[in-house]
Amino acid sequence: MASEFDSVIAVNRFGLGALPGELVLAKSDPRGWLAAQVKGNRAQSDAIAKLPTSTEIFKRYVDAQEARRDERAERTQETGAEAVQAQRVVQGIRQVLAPVYLEQVAARYRIAGSTDEPLRERLIHFWTNHFAVSADKVAVIGLAGALENEAIRPHLGSRFVDMLVAVESHPAMILYLDNQQSSGPNSQLARLSSRRQGRGDNEQRKIGINENLAREI
Repeated sequence: MASEFDSVIAVNRFGLGALPGELVLAKSDPRGWLAAQVKGNRAQSDAIAKLPTSTEIFKRYVDAQEARRDERAERTQETGAEAVQAQRVVQGIRQVLAPVYLEQVAARYRIAGSTDEPLRERLIHFWTNHFAVSADKVAVIGLAGALENEAIRPHLGSRFVDMLVAVESHPAMILYLDNQQSSGPNSQLARLSSRRQGRGDNEQRKIGINENLAREI
């Protein structure tokens, strides 16, 4: 029979700290209480469902980028201070996407503070940290939270390879690793792009898969 100490360990060491009544729930079978939390997948919570999708977020990014780029061109012609205007473009995009990022963070911690499956939530945080992207990169600001919500949460109870594929093909990871600039081996499209840009085989590194992807995996 499990002791009260076992339930304390289950709730605090494996969970996120005891909510009111949680020690009582875990007391009779702490291991079973933990195991049940990680079996299978779960429907998307209301807190996550209300957030914009990565498709919607990326559209906001592109729209903001184009708007700031046009503004930059006009101001550069007037002042000639191109570096200053480039920085303003980045700051403008951050201002558009920062509220999205903060909304994602708020939803994450609302779930953590109220979930009845704390081990599951803790594992979600673990895998998000493992497959980390940085919101310091302007293209990733709004997508960082979407990576967790769209690639990690839905696959926690699946095979690891399913989560891995979902993470590495998610827009947040692709942009973070600059893999939108990568191409497959012997890609005709890559060779054509290289010729159009005037790149000789010996002038620059050949276009190919970003080696950061292998390190991330």
